[in-house]
Amino acid sequence: MAGVVVAVGLIAGPGRARATLGELEATVDHDRVVLSMERAPPAARGGVVVHELGKPTVSVREFEGPSGRVFAVAWAGLARPDLAALMGSYHAAYRAAASARRTGRGPRRVEAADVVVETWGHGRDLHGRAWVPSLVPPGANLDDVR
Repeated sequence: MAGVVVAVGLIAGPGRARATLGELEATVDHDRVVLSMERAPPAARGGVVVHELGKPTVSVREFEGPSGRVFAVAWAGLARPDLAALMGSYHAAYRAAASARRTGRGPRRVEAADVVVETWGHGRDLHGRAWVPSLVPPGANLDDVR
């Protein structure tokens, strides 16, 4: 798969699951359905489990720490995946911080109260990652979140 994104799900109402960064690993399969992607077997990397989802135009990776929660997501591809679905409750804070910080072209880093989002790329080669600093496990290397 060509790129990366990490995400998880959250219960957003009675009987309605919603993919959400910061939720338990069990929600990764819900993300697969919502994003219409295939799921590869998880891979363990230095105490972190990486769940990879993909389709021909985009790939997403969800990074799960020892607590069983997804602490980061990353994506790459021809288009951005549904960030609202991947980020769940963190999406509103990201959008508010991003709209207050319009910087034009080039790589972009947006820091909200509880989430950090970085995006880069151009045209049909878009990349990004998001993580919740308070959930990043000790010893995890954010450079591996790609």
